[in-house]
Amino acid sequence: MPFRKIPRKLVPQGIELCKRNIADYLDDARTIISKGRLSHAFLSVQHAIEELGKVATLRKEYQKSNDDPILVDAAVFGRNGGKGHNIKALEAWKMLDPALKTLHVGGFEKGCFSEYGFDVDTEASHHSRLKCAYVDFIEDEQLWWIGEALDKSKVLALIDNIEEALKKL
Repeated sequence: MPFRKIPRKLVPQGIELCKRNIADYLDDARTIISKGRLSHAFLSVQHAIEELGKVATLRKEYQKSNDDPILVDAAVFGRNGGKGHNIKALEAWKMLDPALKTLHVGGFEKGCFSEYGFDVDTEASHHSRLKCAYVDFIEDEQLWWIGEALDKSKVLALIDNIEEALKKL
């Protein structure tokens, strides 16, 4: 697995830059929600979650030893395909309320029916972010699709929860 070698003295600067980026993503999300575009706001929320996971990873590597430079999995910086999304999200959710991971409770169990034709749960994830970002054609269903079912109150609660976690870093 490739690593990034980060001089120890530069790690706090990177952490602070990530924290500012998280705050900006959350501010953007609130602005976009105020314009009634919840799916697009979720893009910023999910980016904030992943940046929170990056902060957690950087802090963990910084605190576990006095090595200089510290070694951080390159996936945390967007390398190695989609692996980095999962690594960062897993770290972030250690600091967040797991009840907020489900952003919409559907009437049908996910996996039993098509997620495009039935109201199923929506979880905060890289996959959901992509569904909110891009128009797709679902060949089996013969329909165009963009977005996810999201409950505004849950997205706002998640934003608040990320802000609280950020204050603790």
